[in-house]
Amino acid sequence: MILPLDITSEIQFIPQSAWVQAVFVCLFIVGFIAVLNWTGKREEKWQNWMATQNVEWRVWMETQDTKNCAALSEISKAVEKMSDQLEAHDRSLEPRIDKAIEKAQANGHKTRKVLVQEPKSN
Repeated sequence: MILPLDITSEIQFIPQSAWVQAVFVCLFIVGFIAVLNWTGKREEKWQNWMATQNVEWRVWMETQDTKNCAALSEISKAVEKMSDQLEAHDRSLEPRIDKAIEKAQANGHKTRKVLVQEPKSN
C-alpha cells in the first residue's frame, strides 16, 4: 500500500516499508536513550554508595589510629616503668653483691667481681 503525502501539489509517494523502518528506528532511539538514562542513574547510585563507604572507611581508620596510638602510648609507659624498676633493682642489688664478695673474701674464699659492660654501639 502506498500513502500519499501531499495531494494538492505534485504527487509523491513514500513506501510503507519506509514508515515501518522509521518506527523501528524511533523505537530503537527511545530504547537506547532509556538504557543510557538507566545506566546513568545506576552509575550515580554507585558513586554515592562509594562516597558513603569512603567516608565510613576514613572515620573507621581515624578511630583505629586513635585507639592504636593510645595503646602504643600505654605500652611505651609500661616499658619505661619496667625499665625504671629494673634499674632501681640493679642499683639495690649492687651493694648486696659487694657485701657478699667482701664476706666471702673475709672467709678466705678467692672471689672477683666481673663487671658487665654495656654493648658497644656502632
